[in-house]
Amino acid sequence: GDEDESVYKRNSAGSTLQKVAKAAKCPVLVVNRPAASFWGGLSSIVFGTDFSKTSDKAFDFAIKVAKALDCEVNVFHAIDITPLHTGKMLRQDEIEQKIRESLRKIRARYEPKLKELKAYSMDVAEGIPYMEIVKYARDNLADLIIMAHHSRRVPDEDKRLGGNVEQVIVRAGCPVISINK
Repeated sequence: GDEDESVYKRNSAGSTLQKVAKAAKCPVLVVNRPAASFWGGLSSIVFGTDFSKTSDKAFDFAIKVAKALDCEVNVFHAIDITPLHTGKMLRQDEIEQKIRESLRKIRARYEPKLKELKAYSMDVAEGIPYMEIVKYARDNLADLIIMAHHSRRVPDEDKRLGGNVEQVIVRAGCPVISINK
């Protein structure tokens, strides 16, 4: 009914945003809520990665923004441990191994460029990715979240804003920049 439809509308990005993001050849800034910590400048960016090629493009953009504004970048990866994603319930030692592997991957892939910045951090958490990104951004007083909006190979006509970035946009307490390509 109407109540179900309104819940869906509150928890999904609008069709205009979907169309803009799909066609965009440049980063898309979405300001659902201004950053709570924003007092005239950016000081903290959260970059959410899934280690895809599109995420690498988003990382390059995050580095450019951080250098231009002299701010910190927090690289964050959320490991989806839901049985729907993994196909099984993971044991705690398996989760901890995935966390260690992800941190190694972050260091190898991103740290050389991060060293060019005045401040940075690298973190991994397990859970539902969009929830973990939003919590991490809130806990680290992020002024901006940057992430790729679509990383899986999907035919152009079927592309819509990626599920994780869509949920981050709807739920985040700060602006989000979505990188398409």
